[in-house]
Amino acid sequence: MIILSVIISICYCIFFIWLTEGLRKTSYQTIPHLDELPTVSIIISARNEQKNIPNLLTSLAQLTYPKDKLEIIIVNDRSSDKTADMLKIAENEFPKISVIHIKETPLGWAPKKWALQQAIEKSKYEIILQTDADCTFHTDWVQTMVSQFINPSVGFIAGP
Repeated sequence: MIILSVIISICYCIFFIWLTEGLRKTSYQTIPHLDELPTVSIIISARNEQKNIPNLLTSLAQLTYPKDKLEIIIVNDRSSDKTADMLKIAENEFPKISVIHIKETPLGWAPKKWALQQAIEKSKYEIILQTDADCTFHTDWVQTMVSQFINPSVGFIAGP
């Protein structure tokens, strides 16, 4: 019985190491020239996020990606707090931010999926980065994510 437990434990460890191998790789490709950077849409769903909106906006403002190659769409998903008011102010202060206000979710749709669908439909660019309103980002987050698209076989990136 002990031998079987040891074998199962070893197999589990090997499987776990194999699974996490991709997370440890740091072979990010770099895009050599600013004019080669692709255009990117960032979409964010927010519901009752008034506590997180200031940190989100600060984090977005600190992104080093060229502002002319970036659009930011924030969806106010039926918030009952001051999220809508805060996003209206942000939309006026930051020209690259546009806000969609959702009042109702159609039957058959999960609320967050509907909000994200509305943002995707409004987005102008092929590369879409989706995140949540309670997240903050490293200043090079956009470059890191889009750098993987240099490889033409890459069509989807997921990151922590």
